[in-house]
Amino acid sequence: MSRLIEAAQRLKSATDALERAAVDSPPAAQVEDPRLNEALEQARRENEELNEAADQVAVRLDRAIKRIQSMLES
Repeated sequence: MSRLIEAAQRLKSATDALERAAVDSPPAAQVEDPRLNEALEQARRENEELNEAADQVAVRLDRAIKRIQSMLES
């Protein structure tokens, strides 16, 4: 589970860095490159998928922990 969250965080950091670089670039360097745009969009999609998976894992873990806690309290 932590590997999934770590991967999602690394991908988000990379996506954020790409977006900052695109915004901070001087106008002469902002050449429309369809390959770069596609790579950025793919990274965004992967980031969203990983975030969704991490959220699902977190919910499932919370439920499991609560069940275990209630069994221990019984």
